[in-house]
Amino acid sequence: MRISLVSVSGLLSLVHLCFGQCPNRCSTNGVCNNLGVCDCATGFTGGDCSIRSCPSGSAFSDVAEVADTAHQNTVCSGRGSCVSGTCLCNDGFTGVACERTKCKNNCSYSGQCVSMQHLAGNTRSHESQQYTYLQWDAEKLYGCICDLGYTGYDCSLRECPSGDDPLTTSETDQEIQLLRCTADNSSGGELLLYYDGKPSAGIPVDASIMTIQTALEAIPLIEAVDVSYSEGSVLCRNDGTDNIVSITFSSNFGPLPPLLAESFDMEPSSVVEIAADDSYGMLTDHNGSNHFHTKGNKENDECSNRGICDQGTGTCKCFDTNGDVYAGSDGYGGSGDRGDCGHALSAPITTCPGDSPCSDRGVCDPNTLRCACEEGFTGGDCSQRTCKKGLAWFGYPSSNNVAHDLDMECSNMGICSRT
Repeated sequence: MRISLVSVSGLLSLVHLCFGQCPNRCSTNGVCNNLGVCDCATGFTGGDCSIRSCPSGSAFSDVAEVADTAHQNTVCSGRGSCVSGTCLCNDGFTGVACERTKCKNNCSYSGQCVSMQHLAGNTRSHESQQYTYLQWDAEKLYGCICDLGYTGYDCSLRECPSGDDPLTTSETDQEIQLLRCTADNSSGGELLLYYDGKPSAGIPVDASIMTIQTALEAIPLIEAVDVSYSEGSVLCRNDGTDNIVSITFSSNFGPLPPLLAESFDMEPSSVVEIAADDSYGMLTDHNGSNHFHTKGNKENDECSNRGICDQGTGTCKCFDTNGDVYAGSDGYGGSGDRGDCGHALSAPITTCPGDSPCSDRGVCDPNTLRCACEEGFTGGDCSQRTCKKGLAWFGYPSSNNVAHDLDMECSNMGICSRT
């Protein structure tokens, strides 16, 4: 019996010895296990649980474990230092675990800072398509959606008016897009027309010409349109007669993105077609007559290629070199208030812009008096520098879960110095 008591006593001593091996009693931030090792509570680490741990996030860069498997959880996402339980993020990164990029200057208070996933899910592409983006960086890479009139990766630059070059007289086509709605116009429902990713107000199936025109002109990017019907006075028909709707963009120049239609609460058999590009550019009506879209071919150049944009103010500084003076136009070469340098005040114009033609950085076309600038130079007079292009850090996906495939100046993560 004495031997048994001694054995029990010895075992208890060993147990106490093991627990006594944990340093600093795990700093009261953990439990000493039977191996004499501290099992630290959440938020603490170290041999004695005395060190505050920092949150982790998927690493921006690391060594792949196997093919196409990387971005494992890492303290401070590998983009910061852990100090007393707090991640001190490197420049350009933010979040409790430095888990996302930071929008510079809060998008200059002229835009919204969003993730790639938010960008894909809440906006649309230039062609009004919508894609999803759920890749590893979907909630890690943030960028700016600039307010109307602002541009640049941080929305710090102002956009200038654009317009048609007044000296190129052979390009005269305004964009004309066609629409046909086949539906019962007494059954209710409406459609939305998207332009450059922006929606119109709802357009009823029995809409008049003026209703469509008003809805389109309310889209901030559209200046003015002319709308006409080939048949009748209401938008949609299903009586065997086709109403081909012609939409002429009278103040937006150049080849334009196609309209995109989405229908709501219309009968299931309804069909809405748009002819706006070469892949779908013609509608044939009930009489067998073909109606063709027209692709705009007028320039839509910044400052009409006859001035330099002051991106600090959003105003064009029109050229006045060589005695050739330009001013704001009406969009058709005449004097107007567009502020686009599209009106030639002096006549005749005989040479290209620049203190010397094309600033000795390009070749002057004798017919159009437009400069073809040397590599590395840009602007109507070739007086400005270009910057290198690289794959964009931030931008709208080109298809589902595909992004970072568009070359942009400064990779859309910097501002090009033009001087």
